[in-house]
Amino acid sequence: LAQLRAVHYDAMTLDLILPDIAGSQIIRSVREWEQDEGREPLPILVVSVIAEEGRLEIGGTFPVVDWMAKPVDETRLLASIRHMLPKGLPASVPRILHVEDDTDLCEVINVMASDLAVLDRAGTLASARCKLARESYDLVILDLGLPDGSGWSLLPELKELALRPQIMLLSATEVSYTEAQQVDAVLLKSRVSQQDLLKQLGTLLEQTRVRRAKSVAIECETETPMGEGSS
Repeated sequence: LAQLRAVHYDAMTLDLILPDIAGSQIIRSVREWEQDEGREPLPILVVSVIAEEGRLEIGGTFPVVDWMAKPVDETRLLASIRHMLPKGLPASVPRILHVEDDTDLCEVINVMASDLAVLDRAGTLASARCKLARESYDLVILDLGLPDGSGWSLLPELKELALRPQIMLLSATEVSYTEAQQVDAVLLKSRVSQQDLLKQLGTLLEQTRVRRAKSVAIECETETPMGEGSS
């Protein structure tokens, strides 16, 4: 509540179970404060395990843009946030996960690609799995020879992610045509130039952006318009 009074926000996501105050009380306080000061209503997205109970408690007295139960459907979450935000905001910076145990190579590529995306590094398969469980990435650069196994073992998990990243192999090991068809791009460390690498990264990031934009558009078209059918 203090932050809302001190800073202008375009939207708010809100849990209903908080340590010091019920989320439903925050909604009431914000709406009453906005009405008293003649402010436009702040778009609010409730994300909570008791979202439905909160919707029934609030009713139609204090409008909320959307209600979403945990565990979260990431595609629907992103669609709802995009719906709430003002048009014309800059796109978020793409994120790349580089699964590679050579720290020097990671640093070089990080510097090279700093204008394209934010890079995150995982030196092992275990570390990559932990990061993928917590974060969404637009692109995964994957080495095949890792301290705890082959990079190939990560492919099925990458392809099953709700927000599937593009996958690029960057390895010292040559792969067969059949193996190359399992990923979106293959580059050999010994043969790739800086120009080729940057061009390939840009292409793959754009493909991710286009695919996800189409997915969100389809999701929005198939969803019931917000507020329709409610009493």
